[in-house]
Amino acid sequence: MSQKPGVCTFCGTGCGHFIDVQDNKVLKVFPSQNHPIGKGRLCVRGWNIHELINTPERITTPMIRKDGKLVPASYDEAVALVVEKLKKYGAESPASVAFLGSPRSTNEESYLFQKLARAALKSNNISLDSESGHRNSLNVLNAGTGMPGMLGSVEEIRKTEFILVVGIDITKQNPIIGSEIHYAARAGARLVTMDSRRSQVAKLSNDYLQIKPGTKKLALLAIAKAMYAEGAYDRDFVAAGTQGFDDFKRAFEALPENEIVARTGIAYDTFKEIARALGKAKSAMVFFASGISGLDESTIGYIFNLYLLAGKVGKEACGVNPIAGLNNLQGGYDMGVAPDLLTGFQSLADGAVAKKFSAAWGADVPSAAGAPVYGMLSDPASKLKALMVVDHDE
Repeated sequence: MSQKPGVCTFCGTGCGHFIDVQDNKVLKVFPSQNHPIGKGRLCVRGWNIHELINTPERITTPMIRKDGKLVPASYDEAVALVVEKLKKYGAESPASVAFLGSPRSTNEESYLFQKLARAALKSNNISLDSESGHRNSLNVLNAGTGMPGMLGSVEEIRKTEFILVVGIDITKQNPIIGSEIHYAARAGARLVTMDSRRSQVAKLSNDYLQIKPGTKKLALLAIAKAMYAEGAYDRDFVAAGTQGFDDFKRAFEALPENEIVARTGIAYDTFKEIARALGKAKSAMVFFASGISGLDESTIGYIFNLYLLAGKVGKEACGVNPIAGLNNLQGGYDMGVAPDLLTGFQSLADGAVAKKFSAAWGADVPSAAGAPVYGMLSDPASKLKALMVVDHDE
């Protein structure tokens, strides 16, 4: 049998496919009919993912620089040179070396990568090559629930009654998830898009809130304000399942009604209608970008608080869902490819965490947070002399 099962490595959706392998070459890709995410579908990128493997630009042998030129080398020679350089600069100072991981690496590779940096080179100067939006999302969700990841299930999208899409053209960025949202809308779910751009998903929506650029946070506060004023929020859930509601209440109460339309471009009555629909729905999900167009941490916090106010967290067909544009952003952070985290999204600020890993690995792990790699690269005073980049084209 020439077809081998796998998972598409393009975006963060995770569709299942089969690759057709003949004469040690990947020739074709087919969708997996029984995969729970793809359900027999691939987007145009998924259908052509094998072309990346067959590109003539692919490097098939180690290369090292001699006399100013990259020349082929054996693995033994290349690895020995890397070890020599890393040991040399690492011995000078942990600030001399840094490690840039990839959102396209497997969990196993990412785990070993950060273990190499910490256990062997004693460096926490580790970063994941990703936009800040996903880490912002994980910080908010971890602080709010202890779960640093998407709270909803892709398999439950078709069951939900209300969907809010914030600042993401999801039918283009993650077409299969966009397709699931379209299925839900056709089945009767109310689909609301909030964006300053008229995207494809906006055209498919029941309600399109074409807000002014830079006003997502204000628009979210306006919905929360209207939900509270209309009595459409879940009082029991807020009382029993949340903390700090008064702080959020002060934020939306400080927003004058007469300023809402001027600042967002949307009438307050429209926000009232959306608030009533969200509160009335038995289930609701929200989707937003976590990659290149990712939101800042405070805006994500307002999204999370709005769905807490509506009581749409921790229930079937509900969830706050950051959507990644790269296939294993989540796994990279889960494995600890970050200057301030260890595996399991455990914070180095907790002194016991580094001690626990030191004991497990049989090697001392530095407990102070490292420096972000991109900051080191842009800092004129940086002491960086060696940078290890894995599985990504910089």
